[in-house]
Amino acid sequence: MKHQASLFENLSKNPLPDAFEIRIISSSQDWNEVERLSNRIKSIPQVDEVEYGQLWLDRFANIYNLFRLTSYAMGGLFFTASVFIAANTSRLVLYSRREEIEIMQLVGATDSFIKAPIYTEGFIQGALGGIIGLGALFIIFLLIASKFKQGIISGFFYIRFIPPGLSFGIIFYSMLMGWLGCHLSLKQFLKR
Repeated sequence: MKHQASLFENLSKNPLPDAFEIRIISSSQDWNEVERLSNRIKSIPQVDEVEYGQLWLDRFANIYNLFRLTSYAMGGLFFTASVFIAANTSRLVLYSRREEIEIMQLVGATDSFIKAPIYTEGFIQGALGGIIGLGALFIIFLLIASKFKQGIISGFFYIRFIPPGLSFGIIFYSMLMGWLGCHLSLKQFLKR
């Protein structure tokens, strides 16, 4: 405050209280660890107040939990919708091959012999759906990541793609959805 130096002429001492800024190491950045450290610092007699953004952190944690709960609900809804889409697709395939299946049953083919290629088709369709979805997501990621590398915000956070383990998990669950859809339609079709 070079231009307002006259404000400080009548002050004999600093009117602002002393303050210390503490940075927590990354291994101690757990919420409970921050609370524990805050309580330990508050217990020091010379300390009047400890501020670590607890109200802001509480709000942020509540919003984060709401988004997490919403993502679980949306994931369950999309999983159910995907299973029903796979079941309807398999049902259409079964109806188009109805005569072939009846002939196979008349010749003496077992149900497992009839089901095997349809289950395999469900696995393949599920895997292809997962791979195509991840490919589209990767292209969108590349487009967004290239925009952030050029911007000012790139220094504040790092954008990265889904880890390989999670990518394989997505493909696995896609295959599971394809199999489950085939199973539901086969179960209903073979009862007739």
